[in-house]
Amino acid sequence: EDNNNMAEIPIRYGVPIKLVHHATHHSLHSHPHALGSGTHQQEVTGYGSRDDNDWWIVKGPDGNGPWNCPIGTPVLNHSIIRLEHLATGKNLHSSPGVHSPSSHQQEISAFGEHGIGDANDNWRLEVEGQPPNTPWFGNHHVKFIHVQSNHSLHSHHGHKIRDQQEITGYDRRDENDLWTVERIA
Repeated sequence: EDNNNMAEIPIRYGVPIKLVHHATHHSLHSHPHALGSGTHQQEVTGYGSRDDNDWWIVKGPDGNGPWNCPIGTPVLNHSIIRLEHLATGKNLHSSPGVHSPSSHQQEISAFGEHGIGDANDNWRLEVEGQPPNTPWFGNHHVKFIHVQSNHSLHSHHGHKIRDQQEITGYDRRDENDLWTVERIA
C-alpha cells in the first residue's frame, strides 16, 4: 500500500513497512556494510532512492525470542518495539556514548543475528497527536525514542555518508525526529 491510502491501515506486528524521514524524504535504509568507526556494526542511513533494503519489520521488545509480540495485531502508541531489517535480520540499534561518524551525535546501527539482539534494540513508539495505547496508522507522523538513552531517531540535511543521509540518535526533540510509513507489504 502507498502512503496516500494508509489513513485507515493500522501498522501490525510482523508486517514489513518502509519508513520515510519527514523532512528529507529519505527512507530508513540499511545494507550489509559496516560503519567505518564507532561500533563497526551494520550501517543505517537515509536513502534518497528506494530499494529492497528499505524494508523493516515491527517486533516486540528484546526478550526471550525473535518476536516477543502477537504477530498481526496492531502496534499501539507508546509501545516498546524493535525494528528488524528484513534483508539482513539485524535490529535497529543504538549504543549510548558511541558517536556517529559525521555529526558526532549518538550512533545508530543495525545489530544482532536473525532478529536476536539486546536491549539497545528497544525503541518507544510515539505517535504524534495520539493518546497512549491507540493504534499506529500508516499516515501518522511518529517518533522512535531509544529506550536506553532517551535519544530520538533523527536525521537532517547536510551530514552525508557516501551520498546517503546520516541517521543518528539525538538528545533533544525537533521536527527532524519525525517519520512516516511510505509503504506496507
